[in-house]
Amino acid sequence: MKYVAEHTTIPLPKVYGYGFGGDYPTGLPFVLLEYIHGHTLIDAKYNTLDPARKRYLYRQLADIFIQLRQLEFDHMGALTLDEHGNPAFTNNRPLGIDFNDDQVDGQDPARMLKPHDVFTSTKASVRYLMKQAFHNYLRQRDAVGNEGNAKNHLYALHRMRDRALAWVDSRYDKGPFILMHGDLLPANIMVDADVRVLAVLDWEWSQTVPLQLLVPPYWLSGLRLELIGYKINIAAIAKEWSCLAESVGRTEEKWACRALARPLVSELWADVDHETMDSIFMAHALLNLDNMSSIYVRRFHYRDDDRREQFNRIFDMASNSTAQEYLSLVARKVEERKRTDNLVGNTRKGNFVALDVSDWTSILIAYIWDMKIRADGGSDPGNSGIGESL
Repeated sequence: MKYVAEHTTIPLPKVYGYGFGGDYPTGLPFVLLEYIHGHTLIDAKYNTLDPARKRYLYRQLADIFIQLRQLEFDHMGALTLDEHGNPAFTNNRPLGIDFNDDQVDGQDPARMLKPHDVFTSTKASVRYLMKQAFHNYLRQRDAVGNEGNAKNHLYALHRMRDRALAWVDSRYDKGPFILMHGDLLPANIMVDADVRVLAVLDWEWSQTVPLQLLVPPYWLSGLRLELIGYKINIAAIAKEWSCLAESVGRTEEKWACRALARPLVSELWADVDHETMDSIFMAHALLNLDNMSSIYVRRFHYRDDDRREQFNRIFDMASNSTAQEYLSLVARKVEERKRTDNLVGNTRKGNFVALDVSDWTSILIAYIWDMKIRADGGSDPGNSGIGESL
């Protein structure tokens, strides 16, 4: 936040104090921030604003994205503070909110990204992210619903790995890398009654990322991430992305007197009104690994003409030497899910048995997912798509 406050005019709450634990009474890290009198974008019902107020909001969002674009770095990592409390950019791994959540869930992503691991190329970071996506599949006990879903999920990851590497634009492979908020959701944007942005909150997951990961927010149309790729939703999300891109272009024109870094944000978002918008969808998949399979199913799968051949090849032992390994993995994931479901069932009945921490984590995740499915009308988004079209 110190760095952003010193290098931009993005509205932030004032920082009155902070600590990393140690001699403080709680022994825990803390930060004391200015109280912001206002509402979050959620409370302001941002997706139902009248056209004039929405344009005003988008002009402010455009200003935020353009200013973040100007903050260039030579590698992917995270900002920290030096011994004098000044912002420092050394060899600190890029930590995102998904990384933290997965670590808390027991998936141990830290085993693949050590504290001082950084990336100097987009392609290297994409390879890491895809390995992390496969790692999450391996480690998460309730990653699948049944055998068909387990195969679909694994197949989707394989297809996305190829697409992700092809997605990298060689012009930007070696940088520059730019600062990204990391959790820019409606709940973290405070506005007043006139939808004037008062503050952008929660910068703890900010990191430097490739230019191609600077993309319009998926939530502009009010849809959840796993739903944006549906054909029925494309027109709505394309409309909002295009409106934001137009605001970016107009703002950049007003800033013509400034030496804006190239490529401009408007140039990076040039395809938001295109029928495919594949680059933006791929970026969201890489930024949200837990939703990567869902994005593949809704956005890319039905346009892969060789999908039947590729699906069969992955699990056909006659043509693929690793098929047995994949099938064994599928069987293991199904058994893990059965065990988790049994644990949840016993817990609901009050039959508590000796459980370790990972068991309780699986129960909590499965229970939350079950509640989510019930809230959505009984449809499990992770079980739909691939098998029906093969």
